[in-house]
Amino acid sequence: EPKLEAQREQLVLDDAANQKALQEIEDTILNLLKTAKGNILDDEVLIKSLNQSKSTSDLIGEKVKQSQKTKAFIAKTRDRYQSVGFHVSQLFFCIADLASVDPMYQYSLEWYINLFNIAIDNAEKDKDPVQRTKNLNDTFTYTLYVNVCRSLFAKDKLLFSFLLATKIMLGQGSLEQENLTYLLQGNIAMDLDRPNPTKSGSWLTDKMWGEILALSKLKSFQGIDKDVEANLPKYRTIFEAVDAELTLQEMIIVDDSGRAVSTGKDRYTIFERLCILRALRPDVCVPVIQTFITEEIGETFIDPPPFDLMTCYKESNCTTPLVFVLTPGAAPMDELLKLADEVGFSDKLTSMSLGQGQGEKAEHAIHEAQHSGKWVCLENCHLCVSWMPTLERICEELSPERVEAHFRLWLTSNPSKAFPGFVLQNGVKMTNEPPKGIKANLAGSYYTITEEFLESSSRPREFKKLLFGLCFFHALILERRNFGAIGWNVRFRKSARSSMIESCENLCVLRTSKPTMEVPYGFSEPDRDISRRQLRQFLDEFAEIPWAALQYMVAEA
Repeated sequence: EPKLEAQREQLVLDDAANQKALQEIEDTILNLLKTAKGNILDDEVLIKSLNQSKSTSDLIGEKVKQSQKTKAFIAKTRDRYQSVGFHVSQLFFCIADLASVDPMYQYSLEWYINLFNIAIDNAEKDKDPVQRTKNLNDTFTYTLYVNVCRSLFAKDKLLFSFLLATKIMLGQGSLEQENLTYLLQGNIAMDLDRPNPTKSGSWLTDKMWGEILALSKLKSFQGIDKDVEANLPKYRTIFEAVDAELTLQEMIIVDDSGRAVSTGKDRYTIFERLCILRALRPDVCVPVIQTFITEEIGETFIDPPPFDLMTCYKESNCTTPLVFVLTPGAAPMDELLKLADEVGFSDKLTSMSLGQGQGEKAEHAIHEAQHSGKWVCLENCHLCVSWMPTLERICEELSPERVEAHFRLWLTSNPSKAFPGFVLQNGVKMTNEPPKGIKANLAGSYYTITEEFLESSSRPREFKKLLFGLCFFHALILERRNFGAIGWNVRFRKSARSSMIESCENLCVLRTSKPTMEVPYGFSEPDRDISRRQLRQFLDEFAEIPWAALQYMVAEA
């Protein structure tokens, strides 16, 4: 409630002014009494001043009473939002802990407060205080996730979602700290408290038995070691199951008399089942963690939004550096040039790669752009470690009063401990890694395609179908590359690869005649973008689709 907060601040000032006025009245009365001569009842000036002082004092007294009522109302209103304050303060420690994961993951309190103010404006308004509080919490949580996710590497995004979910649950009291500690560190005992109930070489190894013994010491799992010992076949089923989490849910829980009392799903929460699977089947923990996040805070927190440079640009200002954290296969300059063209700054962008002797040129370019309202992009900042203190000083000195409003400072750097902390904490950080999974890759490819480009071909029907095949081919190559030596990077016998090539031809509408496949290089985003333009050009210039040319330009050249 911004208006109430402004009113509260005004009341503080009014109270101070009223107290000052009362003090001045007292001082005036004392001074008049001190200087009065003769009978004070005959002193008209003194009597008149006392009457005025009493009237003023009574008026101030009424204002103070009204102020106390208003303060009580404001305090009651503020109390409604204590849960929001607690929620927001809890989540701050999620991003504070990220610096231990990577030195580039640094965020300032000022940046965090500004993000909260944005969430307040964006949250859906509601007259019901309870619903309004929920809207604020939900909006801020997702706003934080989106803004932090775009600066995280793909491997750390699930970790951040997990941190958010567990921190929220700890704050709500729905998660025991000891359970979380066990999930993160497991059994720390060097020796077994009790011997393994199975023979040596059995499915239940000493390590797994040690994990179960450690689990049994937690309040939520008391007696689970005895249950495992008494029902080894039941737990072996979980160990050998293809879907271990589903098998655990369906497991029948019996009491001491052997009577079925519940199932694993009813007996244990999803987090508690996750702890059990950590002991028995640690290999399935990652997908179960995704399910846990989905159930607790929503599916949107395991599906990061696509990279959007325009949004990052709109959220920045002339004093906010924009930092690209470089990753293999990413081409931030292509995205930046495209953005500059969209906003009319293609001829106002100066870029240079930092290295030995480039620091002075970079400083001069920044100084000139600050006053002319242009953009400067300094690439590969990690190669000029000695100049980083100067860069930090320049960024600290940026202020709206001294810098033209359209000025932007763009930086690219590999992860480096030498990169200035001030820039990381107060800048807009971005990573643009190739997305994981064919679905995510396809979505990312189509996200970069404008409606204008999609309708630009003279043969839209063929172009759209072939464009899908090309994007699918790009996604397939990136995913197969993850399998290393058993992916694309092998030579196949013609008979062994025929079905796979046929499948790729049907999906990608590409033809191949070579009996063996050479080890390919990475099909990066610039390759995909060039291939898209070539595809459109070939369709526009040839009456028949030039399959051989397409196959060579896309898959071989």
